[in-house]
Amino acid sequence: MIHECDGGDHRLEAYALADRRLLEAVECFDRELVAGFAGGLDLTATLAALDPDPARYTWVDEGGGIVGEILADARRLLAVAPRLAGFTLLGSVSLPAAAPASRPAVAAAADGSLIVAWVEWFAGAGERVVTVRTDANGTPSEDPQVVSGALGDCLRPSVAFDGDGSAWVAFGLRRQGAVEVHAACAPPGARFGTAEALGVSPGPALNQELAVRSDGRLEMCWQGWSKGRFQVLARTQVASAGTGPVAGSWGAVEQLSDDDERNVWDPTLAAADGTIGYAWTTYGEGGYRTRVLRRGPDGTAEAATIAPAGAYSLHPSLAFGPDGSLWCATDEVTVAAHGGSGPTRLRERAELGSPRRTGFRPDGRAVPGDLAPEVDAEVVVVGVEGATLTRTGRVGEGSAVSPCGLPRLAVTTSGALAVSYRALRRLPLMLYYWDTLVSWHGPSGWGRPTTFDEADGPLEEPGLVASGDEVVVCWQEDGRRDRELAWTEGFGGEECLARREHYGEVVWHTLHTGGRVRVGRVGCPPGTARSAVSDGSAVPGDLDGRAHARSARTGDGGAFPRHDPAGGDP
Repeated sequence: MIHECDGGDHRLEAYALADRRLLEAVECFDRELVAGFAGGLDLTATLAALDPDPARYTWVDEGGGIVGEILADARRLLAVAPRLAGFTLLGSVSLPAAAPASRPAVAAAADGSLIVAWVEWFAGAGERVVTVRTDANGTPSEDPQVVSGALGDCLRPSVAFDGDGSAWVAFGLRRQGAVEVHAACAPPGARFGTAEALGVSPGPALNQELAVRSDGRLEMCWQGWSKGRFQVLARTQVASAGTGPVAGSWGAVEQLSDDDERNVWDPTLAAADGTIGYAWTTYGEGGYRTRVLRRGPDGTAEAATIAPAGAYSLHPSLAFGPDGSLWCATDEVTVAAHGGSGPTRLRERAELGSPRRTGFRPDGRAVPGDLAPEVDAEVVVVGVEGATLTRTGRVGEGSAVSPCGLPRLAVTTSGALAVSYRALRRLPLMLYYWDTLVSWHGPSGWGRPTTFDEADGPLEEPGLVASGDEVVVCWQEDGRRDRELAWTEGFGGEECLARREHYGEVVWHTLHTGGRVRVGRVGCPPGTARSAVSDGSAVPGDLDGRAHARSARTGDGGAFPRHDPAGGDP
């Protein structure tokens, strides 16, 4: 989760006074940008003016006064940046994690109370899964409980309440070289019993998800090794765990994915009125696609595939509306000219000397376009009716999603559709963090996002659950926003090689902070439409018309306290 190192001020003392003043100017502008994010400003144009990052021009032999020029251009755009109409900033609650924590999941009981689970990490020893019950506002009603036993390698938990009101937590656990899904159950009014391995597949089993069926039984799906490859598998609760071993309360294992799929992972599911919806990511035909399988009460199944061949459609999440409409959220990632070899690739003679390289950004002041491929990502939500897909419009206008948003869907009791996701906040000096956002689908498409006072963290999916006509969000927050605003390592900092592989890009030592788990509650805004695929709130779209990977492109509030960025906390 975190990597311990010396940290500290690695390079600042090596800079001349003029360079220190440049650093102070950039850090001052960073604080202005963060205030703009917190105030709901659309900073798209401002950030574009900072690309490439001013840090590229700040070495002693290259500065030449250009940093001030770049910041002046960006500051003029910041001064006229429009505010996102409907943007809301809410307060949140911190849960009592005893160690650096991550991967939280949340479920809501019929009375509005919550159960939250997360993973805690202990340096040099291992991990454990912890749960806590809270009231509807996120205030703990009991002490946290360790449910995973002795420390080991723990994978993200899932939580749910079954029809009897029993709470369930499931998680991946590696011991003695075997990776298995474990589960524990807590009858109403009782603590969790011992977690047991479910024996769900002969090889590694992980990435489980839980959903409650209309008859009150739980359904679970996961990614498991079978027949020489990963498959998507499922299992149904057949008996109350209060009468016997947890493992014995689940029925036979069923394979959902096809044997001819090359590889599958990241499954999810949702249930309503005897109907079960499953989704997962599958690789093939040069890209990643989302498969959706809908199975009715009579056992008949309908399948749909989201995204064209060669696209990158990842991280699905499903939700049913009260009318039986099925919704699926995914990350849609575009990597233009994917597979090219950068500046050494072969080009037509007519292209030589041209300022625009197909699939790449224009030349920058110091970075040639061949080194800046066009990469784009967005959260896409579609209605699924058989094999017909209906788009709902773009999520999160004015909030960049890169390299993905890791969406989670939920539908309230009145049918309002909400999505939570991570939005990238990129700052000069190659610093960045991800905010946790929630958007609602209304008559005009997706509304402006709600975020929270302590929403910053890593690129890790939030948890989301509907509770009445509100949604509850939980996420990992690690304080990186405030720490980076006080960054004193000088231009370039010192890269942490131990984290580069995990994040896929340069990561500085400033990110070494422990994670905390926070919970926020968001009420459905007035006038939000009841979402249904057939009610006209969604617009049919040509999913194949989107530029995708391997193509060369041319061209208010709830029960939690509200936070006022202008006047401080009330």
